[in-house]
Amino acid sequence: MKKIVLILALIILLSALPASAEIRHGRDEFTNGTVIGSYINVSDVIDSIFLVKTVTSNSSEYEIGAKSKTLKDFAFAKTFIEVKIDENPTHKIEVKGVSSTRVPSSMVTYWFTVVAPANNQIISEIKLAKRVALRFQRVDNYSPIYVLPNAVLAEWKEVINTEK
Repeated sequence: MKKIVLILALIILLSALPASAEIRHGRDEFTNGTVIGSYINVSDVIDSIFLVKTVTSNSSEYEIGAKSKTLKDFAFAKTFIEVKIDENPTHKIEVKGVSSTRVPSSMVTYWFTVVAPANNQIISEIKLAKRVALRFQRVDNYSPIYVLPNAVLAEWKEVINTEK
């Protein structure tokens, strides 16, 4: 009986953790800048969430986004992403773009990606945050919400604090 309880507790704990999260480094060929990003796979309505920082010789730019594998009826809307950081007022950031790529094995399923720029105020608040929630708009008027787990929030802070 104790083994069953222990196994169930372990399964519950592991299922609450992100499926996978990682920080990636790369080069932006257009700006010749360094790209640093935190990517987390989520097994929910949204498949992945990311924060990307592009560092050039004179500036840093940030983008927040998400990716979802779904039908066109449930695609991200090109409106805004809401960011709620601790008890601060909610930020509505205008979506820069929504892209779609058909899943090769399907005639009706697509990968949809939504991206929005994050300004310096949002980034400053994330640096000190204890809780960050994101709300995405979809064309079916459903707005999925994702609260960053502590490990992912720590990763986002690491991305923000990384110079190059």
